[in-house]
Amino acid sequence: MLFGDGAGAVVVERATTTVDGVLGEVVLGADGSTYRHIIVPAGGARVPLSLDTRPSERYLAMAGREVFAAAVTRLTGAATEALAIAGWSTADSPWLVAHQANQRILSAVARALGLSEDRVVRDLDRYGNTSAASIPMALTHHAHRFRPGDRIVLAAFGGGTTWGATTLTWPERPPTTPSPDEG
Repeated sequence: MLFGDGAGAVVVERATTTVDGVLGEVVLGADGSTYRHIIVPAGGARVPLSLDTRPSERYLAMAGREVFAAAVTRLTGAATEALAIAGWSTADSPWLVAHQANQRILSAVARALGLSEDRVVRDLDRYGNTSAASIPMALTHHAHRFRPGDRIVLAAFGGGTTWGATTLTWPERPPTTPSPDEG
């Protein structure tokens, strides 16, 4: 399964202490020069649809190798920067909750960060690539694995070659979440 379907939201607040909440600044980036790596060639303002539009131009096209390399590089860089802002290192054994696009990407980012595979939250095998919903869904469905005080790095990579990351500490009183079978 390449793409799944899902929706999610997570409410976080800036912490006043280092016990609960978001610690670091949000790291954001974009590189518009690589827009051709993930694109629907026609259907937008640049190339409106017409009767002459070829069917192949109406669907998502992706340069797989380039996207893989960019995703690993940008996710690793953003997570590293977020960890540094928070004053954490991978020696603190944080959890990685990243965009669930590809198992190989998740493994490559974990290796680059020096994290063991058991510290990487994975939902891709169950839900597919749910795009922007993947991090909220992963937090919800794996909340039972986190303990108060656990350090978590959130990192995302997406269309338009955009990326972001932040850190949070799992709260003392975690939110009520449905079990994986309920949600």
